[in-house]
Amino acid sequence: GLGVEVYKGKFTQNLNTMGHVALEGFYLVVYQNSNYGMQVCDHVIRPEMEASFDLLDFSKAQKLFDIGYEKGKIWAKNFVENE
Repeated sequence: GLGVEVYKGKFTQNLNTMGHVALEGFYLVVYQNSNYGMQVCDHVIRPEMEASFDLLDFSKAQKLFDIGYEKGKIWAKNFVENE
């Protein structure tokens, strides 16, 4: 199968508050889950992401989908041509 990874992890050394520690733990769980999912894919697309994207900013969900979709179309065209 084909996987699209649009979240590459956002890790910080700022662990000064319980909120930062909890958020970092959440990011690590998402990162590990994503890593597992990518390992079971035959092909993975990892588009470049803008630094402004944040895992918890759902207002950018459509933009993330569009990035993966456009990169997927390019991959599919190249994959079909090379088969």
